[in-house]
Parts: sequence; C-alpha cells; structure tokens
Amino acid sequence: MDIVCTHFDEDLSWILAVGPRVDRIFVYDCQEHAVPDALKAHPKVQWRTKPEGNGHYSYMLYVTECYHHLPDYTMFLHGHDTSWHQRNPIATLVSKTQALMAKRHMPAYCALNDRPYRDWIKPGQFIRETVEQYWPLLADELQMPVPPNGVLDINACQFVAHRSRTLARSLSTWQRIRDKVRDIKHHSPEDYFIEGVTHILWGEPYRRPCIEQNMRRLIWRKGNELDLRLSGVIRPVEM
Repeated sequence: MDIVCTHFDEDLSWILAVGPRVDRIFVYDCQEHAVPDALKAHPKVQWRTKPEGNGHYSYMLYVTECYHHLPDYTMFLHGHDTSWHQRNPIATLVSKTQALMAKRHMPAYCALNDRPYRDWIKPGQFIRETVEQYWPLLADELQMPVPPNGVLDINACQFVAHRSRTLARSLSTWQRIRDKVRDIKHHSPEDYFIEGVTHILWGEPYRRPCIEQNMRRLIWRKGNELDLRLSGVIRPVEM
C-alpha cells in the first residue's frame, strides 16, 4: 500500500511509525516549511515538489506518475496526523485498513474521515450547490453533462482506493483532471467542488449507500467507515 499526502506545515513525524508498514510514501512538498533531516532521508519516502495550492493536485500528480505501477491500495491523505475531521492518527488508519485487507473485506473505496454533513444532499445547501455550480469543470471526465440529484460521502476527501478504481479511467483522463485542478486555490469553491466529486472520480455512486444508511452513527461519531466495516455494521465485501 502507498500513502500520498501534501506537506505545507504539517507535522510529518507519523512517517517514522508508519513507514515500515507500507510500500511507499509520496509527499508533495509546497516547500514553505522545513522538514527534519530524519524524514527527508527516510527510505520509504519519495519527495516531490508542488506549487502551494490544493491537496487534490497532489493526488492527481501521484496518479499520473504511478499509473502503470500502482500497488493494490493507495491511501490519499492531507498530511496531518489528526484533525477535527480525522480523530484517528494515521498509524491507526493504516492498522484498520490492513486489518480489513487481512480479512479480505477491504472494499475498492473507503472514506477515512469521521463524519458526513447533511449539506451534501439538500437543494440549496453548500456542497450540493457547489457541485451543481462547478459541474461543467469536470463534466467530460465524469461522463455526465448535468450534475446528479445530490451527492454524499464523508467530508474532507481522505480515502483509500484499490488500483482497479484508478485504472478504470485512462491515463489521459487523469492527466486532463490534473491539469484542470492544478491552479485551484485551497478552500476555494472549486476546491470544495473537487471534494464533492472525488468519490465519483474513483468509481463510487453519487450518493454512497453505506454512508447514507449510517448517517446517524457517523454524525454522532460512533466510528468512521473503517470501524463500521470492521464491526460488520457495513456488510463485508470480498476483494
């Protein structure tokens, strides 16, 4: 399994614990804040530079660089060890993901953040309205001229995906997406649009049933999607 993340000013010391347990860690560094030498020299880390901007661009840089030699799974992360939307440290996310993989119950796509927000679904609310407004930006790549009637995933766009989902779109398609998101600013409306459609880009339904059916548990923080899969609340799938 690979890990992909952006570095702006995040503490990346989690790499020391996680590094031995994964194949590669790709860090797309904005070169705004120094990184300790111990991390710079870590044998599992491949450092790349990128312009300051949105984290989605890091994801697309990775996909277009590694398209022909992807591992079975890739974990797409922001770079922070924990956050308001991600209570589990990265080492814990890796452990839970690998536990599902060992059981052969890891799905092709799984969100890694903690809770969804209702503003994805209802007309006039933020994510849905943003997706509708900016849909033309990726309408060709999404192969749908008009936006769907609502979208739903767990917010904040951190996830793990099987390579089959990435390879389902051609390299040229990912290259076009990469070029379109390159200059999008962090926390801009276009940035939130990409957040709202990332699960669709990786082959998920517009409204993910496993999230919609467990909204109450997720909103009240009764675990994240990994927890619900490990406990059997979300029915196991075989990969």
